[in-house]
Amino acid sequence: MKPILFKWPLSASLPYQVEFYTLEKGFVEPNYDMHAAVHFVILLQGSLEKWKNKYDFFLSSAWEIHGKTYSRTGATLLVVAFLPDVLLNSVICDKEKISFFLHNPAVKYRACFLRPEVRARIRAFVEKMEFLEKEMRPNTSQKKWLEIVDFISDLVTLLDSYLPNKFSRSEYAKLEPALVKLASLENVPLSVSAAAKACFLSESHFYHLFKEFYGIPFSSYELYFRLNGAASDLSGGKMNVKQAASKWGFFDASHFSRTFKKFMGIPPVKYDR
Repeated sequence: MKPILFKWPLSASLPYQVEFYTLEKGFVEPNYDMHAAVHFVILLQGSLEKWKNKYDFFLSSAWEIHGKTYSRTGATLLVVAFLPDVLLNSVICDKEKISFFLHNPAVKYRACFLRPEVRARIRAFVEKMEFLEKEMRPNTSQKKWLEIVDFISDLVTLLDSYLPNKFSRSEYAKLEPALVKLASLENVPLSVSAAAKACFLSESHFYHLFKEFYGIPFSSYELYFRLNGAASDLSGGKMNVKQAASKWGFFDASHFSRTFKKFMGIPPVKYDR
């Protein structure tokens, strides 16, 4: 597995991106990726992996490892990415449910996106975005953002009774302190024992809960997080290899370079050149 960081150009002043993409026949993306942004893909034409019907929908939650995709026929896609924290600040109802939806790995409830009422809402969202894409007005960006907020709110309402019961919202809350601590970079690398302590859980309980929730051990998730953070800092020359190695908790530049090449496929000195 070689997860890479997809560099969504998002900020508090522009917290979303909407793009219509066309993939050529035989398209292959061999890598996995992860990012702080939530993003979703709506199939408009063609096929993408097992998705073959118009308005098929794929969502990736915050920091969920995903990717490694292909299209045999080619495809036209609507791709939307947004910062979950900014969206949560834009809603006043069901904030806890929406937060859970945006952070809980979406792979657990993808089958629910096939439900007729959900597909109807997806279609309405696409039609509105296609209309706004053609509209040339000063407030079009604001309208798009409000549509995204409404769409996510409506999805949560439609899916609420179908979301898995296996993990309650309190289960995510148990793990959240470890994710906050990881993102703070107070301790890099962050050990399993330190992460478990932040959650007031035993190391064994934390290990099993995290693996069951996210599908991979915390140690792997933590390494991918640091590698992606380093990749982001290396891009555009913001940091050199030695600086990135130090910031992201690698023993030295040599250790960082070996690990980076193993997982990213190229040496850090050649990344994003």
